[in-house]
Amino acid sequence: MRGINMRLLLLTFGAIGLLAAPALACPVCNTGTGRAVRAGILSSHFGANLLATLVPFVFFLGIAYLIYYGLPGKAAPHPLGEQGADGRPHGSRTGRHGGKA
Repeated sequence: MRGINMRLLLLTFGAIGLLAAPALACPVCNTGTGRAVRAGILSSHFGANLLATLVPFVFFLGIAYLIYYGLPGKAAPHPLGEQGADGRPHGSRTGRHGGKA
């Protein structure tokens, strides 16, 4: 296993530092409003608020998963029925797609 590439590490942290610099120029953050907002977000209810924010993402990702992969269990019937368009049963390994001739 290779060691840590120091150049890449320094570039990564440098980029993070440059991207975070505009946050220091926030005109609202050091005012009473900014402190009140920060206190409200980081209060004792932070875990519950974070959970309430993340639950819809988990829910909709679950729906997307079910749409893409389908429900577990019995496979859906083939739209062409028991036989393919050429009259042979599905899964037949004969013909031009390889397998036994």
